[in-house]
Amino acid sequence: MDNKLELTVEIVTAYVSENTLRHDLVPEFMDMVYAKIEELAAKAPTPQNSAKAKPLTEYMYGKYDYEV
Repeated sequence: MDNKLELTVEIVTAYVSENTLRHDLVPEFMDMVYAKIEELAAKAPTPQNSAKAKPLTEYMYGKYDYEV
């Protein structure tokens, strides 16, 4: 099964378990949630386009070499 579909089902299930939503609107709501997940997944960084992580000490102290 599609991971995005599983996530959609989890989100929609959680939402309708705590909120009121007319039963005839559930399919449309699922479509909207799925579309948003696909949009966010398309923007997510991939190993090819993400920058290499900086060492924690560089974030804390800049590029200086400090003994930690």
